[in-house]
Amino acid sequence: MPDPSVVLYMPRRFRAVGEGTTQKMPLEVLALAGPLIERGYKVEIIDANVQQNSRDLLLKACRESVCLGISCILGYQIIDGMEAASEIRNRYPDLPIVWGGWFPSVMPDSFLNEGVADLVVMGQGEITFLEVVERLSSGEGMEGVQGVAIKENGQVRITPPRDLCQLEDLPAMPFSMLDYETYYQSDPGVPFERYLWAAAKNQRWSRQDMRLLWYMSSWGCPNDCKFCCSGGVTRRRWTALGPKRVIDELGPLTTSNRVDVVSFCDANFFVNRKRVFELCKAKQDLGLEFLWHASADPDTVSRMSGAELTSLSASGCFSLFVGTESGSEETLARVNKKHSPEENEHCAELLVRHNITPILSYIVGTPEESPDSIEMTFEQCRRIKSRYPNASITILNYLPLPGTGLYHDSVKAGFVEPGSLTGWGEIGEASYYAGPTFNNLGSSQARTVSRLRNVYFCFIDLPWQKARLGFAERILRRFAVVRVRYGILRLPVEFWAAKAAARLLNTARKLIRRRRVEPVEPNGPPSS
Repeated sequence: MPDPSVVLYMPRRFRAVGEGTTQKMPLEVLALAGPLIERGYKVEIIDANVQQNSRDLLLKACRESVCLGISCILGYQIIDGMEAASEIRNRYPDLPIVWGGWFPSVMPDSFLNEGVADLVVMGQGEITFLEVVERLSSGEGMEGVQGVAIKENGQVRITPPRDLCQLEDLPAMPFSMLDYETYYQSDPGVPFERYLWAAAKNQRWSRQDMRLLWYMSSWGCPNDCKFCCSGGVTRRRWTALGPKRVIDELGPLTTSNRVDVVSFCDANFFVNRKRVFELCKAKQDLGLEFLWHASADPDTVSRMSGAELTSLSASGCFSLFVGTESGSEETLARVNKKHSPEENEHCAELLVRHNITPILSYIVGTPEESPDSIEMTFEQCRRIKSRYPNASITILNYLPLPGTGLYHDSVKAGFVEPGSLTGWGEIGEASYYAGPTFNNLGSSQARTVSRLRNVYFCFIDLPWQKARLGFAERILRRFAVVRVRYGILRLPVEFWAAKAAARLLNTARKLIRRRRVEPVEPNGPPSS
């Protein structure tokens, strides 16, 4: 008798197959596969982000499966996952469909009530999903299973949460299930990583492709930021792999796949600083040459010594994503961040000094945030970008996320909740600037956000994003530098003029090409 099989489906993050993959393997479902394989189950992963015929593969794989597992975050993954679940429901009406991931964890009722899920795994899912699969395989009910939501007699029942499972007690993610080259070929350029690397070294953009590996060395976060859903999903718990385990896994993975960069997608990589620096030392001792980047808090970086920052850089760290969030002390306190605006700037200075590109992330427009507070954030972004042009600064419009401390405040302040899962799928994390978001910005400030994010900062970043700049690009970059340095952010007429000129030039080129290919009418009938 063949081993029982389980199918795991990773929905598309964007509408087009292959769009925005950044070589990212589906770690969310790969983590579930390890315990299942160890228990003797056959596991098949269908990743719609890189597989063109994913629906056909899914229908075929589910023919004799114990269940279908789907993971998603907020955004288009919801829509694609729902469409896949509906197809499976029509073809195999008796096949159980189980959802997980942070968004189903905070809104299990919606998935169960809309009929796309039979059960939702909430929070950390490796052991919970294994127990669910074993119950389904044996025909038992779900009585006593912790950490799930299930619909019984028309009512959604949520069971008590499961205790935290230490990552060291779980098997390694079975990366061998996936073809690395498929992910590399889906986006060989990974332009953002190449830009960060060029900015860290203050070098021109390299045309060489990068081989990127996403890896998770810890789960959870002890912080309680009011705009973030992590606290609600993880209950502020944190567990991590030890340095030896991380290096033992990454060594063969990076060597066999010729990986250039490892992206640690931990929610908070530096919770245990001792672990990080032991990891750096172990990597150097083994002579592993891959570069890496991760996430950190501004206060964590600000407290690091010069020797520690030198150790990070020497170990291959070339960028850190830093949740600076706001330039206003009042707003930082309201969203429960423990650092100060001054630490934001000190953090940027320290990282740039040690050839590590800071990726500084700000959020504007939270409920009750004053116009003055938002202006403080703009001013801080300007100061940092003027002093450290190779710092990457992102300004996000606040997006209310279910399960966060600010969510109900946002609803009270006028945020209109989508009435369906499809509505939630139209907005999202993967495309943070798109879709209907909570708008606590005046029209003038909204324009400032757009100009800083989409015009001025983009032109300042051009030397690290392009191998060679044209004459017009060099001129416009100088204008952007001056505008940001002196705060002249209104009426970007030079950029409007350049855009209009580019459109006219493009139209002229099209007309010329059309004239060249159009057949020439003869002047008269051919002579006999």
